[in-house]
Amino acid sequence: MLIEKSKTKEDLVKKIKTLAKANYKQEEKEILERIIYYIFSSKLTKEELKEIVEKLEEKREEKDMVAEEILKKSWDEEYKRGKLDGKALGRKEERIQLIIEMIKNDADEDFIIKVSGITKKKMKEIKEKYIKNK
Repeated sequence: MLIEKSKTKEDLVKKIKTLAKANYKQEEKEILERIIYYIFSSKLTKEELKEIVEKLEEKREEKDMVAEEILKKSWDEEYKRGKLDGKALGRKEERIQLIIEMIKNDADEDFIIKVSGITKKKMKEIKEKYIKNK
């Protein structure tokens, strides 16, 4: 109905753009294209009809591009976050390994705490969890 009420080509193009913003399935868009051809074939030339349908297709491609950009940006952000989390986890594990090696080599507890920045409680947890027979 919206299309049928269009009186000028400009009005039709404006309404097509409005329709293109809607999220139609591919088959619905094809039906819409056929309706446009059917209703306006007597009023517009084939070139004008083709141009209008291309505008509809253009909007569809723009939407796909926008969605693609959003997905890519989201993926990139997740990747960066995962990479940072992985680095932080790796640093934490490496620090624990260094503490374990210092304990095994009989380094002074106060020295280990001072150098590594851990608490006495955390030091005790590491000893209990990782060091056997000490």
